[in-house]
Amino acid sequence: MSIIANNLYRDSLNFFRNQFTNILILSLLTAFVPLLFNQILRIDNKITNTLIDIQNHSLILSSMDMREFIQTIQPYQQLALIKTTITVMFLRLINYVFLIGGMITLLQTSSQKKHISVFCAVINSTSILPRLLVLLFVCNTFIQIGLRLFIVPGIIITLIFLLASIIMSLEKKNIFTSIKSSCTLIFVNIRLITPIMMFFLLIKMILYMLNQHLSFNLNAMNLILTTLNHLLSTLLLIYLFRLYMLLKGNTV
Repeated sequence: MSIIANNLYRDSLNFFRNQFTNILILSLLTAFVPLLFNQILRIDNKITNTLIDIQNHSLILSSMDMREFIQTIQPYQQLALIKTTITVMFLRLINYVFLIGGMITLLQTSSQKKHISVFCAVINSTSILPRLLVLLFVCNTFIQIGLRLFIVPGIIITLIFLLASIIMSLEKKNIFTSIKSSCTLIFVNIRLITPIMMFFLLIKMILYMLNQHLSFNLNAMNLILTTLNHLLSTLLLIYLFRLYMLLKGNTV
């Protein structure tokens, strides 16, 4: 297991380093769109702060934090928060669809020894984007329910869905078959998944603490944290893609 894990870590980091420019461009673009949307709507600063937490730290922000915040604002702000949160969450979902779709296409093309720009990768991924949107909506809904009930169910549900987008995109399977296959593979290979997920959650916590203690321009901080969050997500996706390709090769 250690040899396979070491190879996965090294291969994933090498790909991340070699494709860093493309990955950074994609991460910046998908981070900038919500920021632009916030500016267009001229959202209240307190609401914007909460949306930053929702967008960047959904695995950490607790239901108690949200309830305490809602009780401190005026009724008209509560209504604005609900409307804006729904819209921004949907926009965030769309951004992740483009981020994941573009990255999977970039990974798939690179595995075939072909070179492609990040813009071409996004364009070539359009065929999988509708199904990917539905899949991510289903996954995000169950994850949020799990997190609101208790943090552990949310993490377990997150683990179950980790490989679903990759399986659906590569194998052309339907949504629920992809989720079932992902669940099976994740729990059979849980020792290969746990370390990278612990690293992922640790960095998430660090980003959350930075957001709480650093005082920079709000928009700049939002852009930086969201970009870092997307870079972290792409690194996790690279690792999972390499793992799935290895598991698939071993079963052929």
